[in-house]
Amino acid sequence: VVQMAALGMLLFSSLLFQGSLSFSKLFQKKVEGDGAEKTGAHTSFSKGILPCMAAAFISGLAGALSQKGVQMAGGKGRSPYLYTMELSVYSSFSLLISMFATKNGRKSLSEEGGIFKHWTPLSIVPIACRALGGILTAMVHKHAGATRKGFALILGLIMTGVTQSWIEGESLSADEWTAMVLVILSSYLHLSYPPMAKVM
Repeated sequence: VVQMAALGMLLFSSLLFQGSLSFSKLFQKKVEGDGAEKTGAHTSFSKGILPCMAAAFISGLAGALSQKGVQMAGGKGRSPYLYTMELSVYSSFSLLISMFATKNGRKSLSEEGGIFKHWTPLSIVPIACRALGGILTAMVHKHAGATRKGFALILGLIMTGVTQSWIEGESLSADEWTAMVLVILSSYLHLSYPPMAKVM
């Protein structure tokens, strides 16, 4: 129960910090006329909150399956390096299929230079960074787990927001302060009350 509460607070804090949900506007009265329409559009459930929650669910499911693959497959788990290479192969096949299946993809293949038309020697830099990030993600899943990775991602998001506000000279909003408190509290609950291992 404590772990579910911690994860729920973490999800709520991520929605607050990304702006998909505004805690202050939950208690704000709607203004008549154009102001009400703008408020309704800003806090749209189907176009803002719901897609964000669906993305969080899919990301969590993918993290759980990845953690199970690298930690439990074959009894001792799999190599994170091999796992990352397999994912890159599957991603490449998916990208190729999407390119041949879409009109814009076929158009880019038929142009002079193909998909490498606008490439430069520096184009390898983001590819190498993404590859290194994939290896590090698999290592985190192997040794720490997807749940701790989620906490680290939210903490990194908060650190980025605080640093950006400090550089730009802007103060944090009430929603951002609330999200920070929720992340600290959820991290404390998650680390203080770890899930109990099942006894067979």
